[in-house]
Amino acid sequence: MLKTIKIFQLLLGFLCLLSFGCTYEVLPEDNACLEVPKLILVSTEDSNCGDDSGEIIVEVEGLEGTPFKFSIDGESENATGRFENLPASTYLITVETIEGCTNTLDVEIKNQSGLNISVEASNSDCGSNSGGIVIIPEGGEPPYSFSLNNTDFQSEASFENLAAGEYTIFARDASACNVSQDVEIEASVSLSSVEAIIQANCVTSSCHGGNVNPDFRQAANITGNAGRIKSRTGGKTMPPSSSGKSLTDQEIELIACWVDSGANQ
Repeated sequence: MLKTIKIFQLLLGFLCLLSFGCTYEVLPEDNACLEVPKLILVSTEDSNCGDDSGEIIVEVEGLEGTPFKFSIDGESENATGRFENLPASTYLITVETIEGCTNTLDVEIKNQSGLNISVEASNSDCGSNSGGIVIIPEGGEPPYSFSLNNTDFQSEASFENLAAGEYTIFARDASACNVSQDVEIEASVSLSSVEAIIQANCVTSSCHGGNVNPDFRQAANITGNAGRIKSRTGGKTMPPSSSGKSLTDQEIELIACWVDSGANQ
């Protein structure tokens, strides 16, 4: 019986390739990360202005006996989860197991008695520089000055005409107290808009519609194959010409923008 099913699957894939140009794909199961390590913030110690005295301590919940390595902003690896001598800023803590399974945690170190900031970001339209960042200073001694990616400082607490991407805001006050914070501007395209394009044009009863993997009726399979979808739609092999369907250049650019922006939900 099992042999008959295998033969049927191969035949289905062959017929699909002939009639619709659909590639029969069996996605391998990822067994390497059956359990992702969970990062727990144990404690933080804020920094003093002009003195890199901040501290972050994290640990992993569960997975006892498994060796881990921790890093901060992709650097300074250690096995303890303790990071010291930190200035006021936002940090990305990463834990990685011996199998390469990872998890991350955003942590903020503030100035104990001095300038701190919060930021608000507005999304950018695909293919344009329409995003923006507004900075709200707190404490410290005015006047304040602000910089985008540590370039020229300005007195205005906002930056405009920004493309989707990651930025770092730097701020300082009259007493030279400094603080920085990472912020991301996302593209104003969501999974739902891309999902509608894929399901309207690339899902049939014999291709990506349940009989052939991946099943693009499921949103998780679209996000899980985002890079492949971008490549095939950009190359105009998805949907195949034999299906009688096609994507407009605008739809192809929208998919590419969504993928390049991180394939957000």
